Amino acid sequence: MVTKVGGFAPDLGLEYIGRDDGPAFTLPAQREAQLTGERVRHWVGELFPETSLERQLRDFASPHLSDTALLMPARFEAVVRDTARLLAAQAGREGHPALRRASALLAAELQLRDLLATYRSALLQA
Repeated sequence: MVTKVGGFAPDLGLEYIGRDDGPAFTLPAQREAQLTGERVRHWVGELFPETSLERQLRDFASPHLSDTALLMPARFEAVVRDTARLLAAQAGREGHPALRRASALLAAELQLRDLLATYRSALLQA
């Protein structure tokens, strides 16, 4: 069985595997299975990793950056502006209300960022 949960493959009662490129073959019964030589696990907690469900959900929901250059403010700003331009173009072509709202929201966010940059430079000059 290919699907495993934390190293544990549940017995789903499969009896045979059918193949398109050859004949089906019968799976061995559970009692006939060969032992792997690994230590026998006596309780369910040993079958699953030590991380809690909350930790797994946090790991799943947290962003994973493939390009660490996005952490630099100038690069992030350029990506956001390019994305806003592409989203506005897509909203113009598709005309979908959700795309138009997302595009308008991102444009308003960029205007607020520009206003904040203007205030910041005015304070630095004063």
